[in-house]
Amino acid sequence: GGAARTRADGGFALRAPAGRAALRVRRLGFRPLVASADVPAGDTIRVDLVLARAPVPLARMVVTPGQYGVLRDAPAAVQTLSLIHI
Repeated sequence: GGAARTRADGGFALRAPAGRAALRVRRLGFRPLVASADVPAGDTIRVDLVLARAPVPLARMVVTPGQYGVLRDAPAAVQTLSLIHI
């Protein structure tokens, strides 16, 4: 199978042999999608796909301006970054 990356507008182009083609689409923050399309010989087709959001849970982060150091007894994991690292 082939692979393609989307453009900024979400569009993509992919070459496939004539016949039934399976499309598998993945993107972080969205549910994977499997779709199929019939590809005619020597022609192009348009396939419109809509991905459903699936938020990715992230660890808690506390951002405090102007501080650099280690917090003790924090309710969650804490990492302090200087402005240069942000």
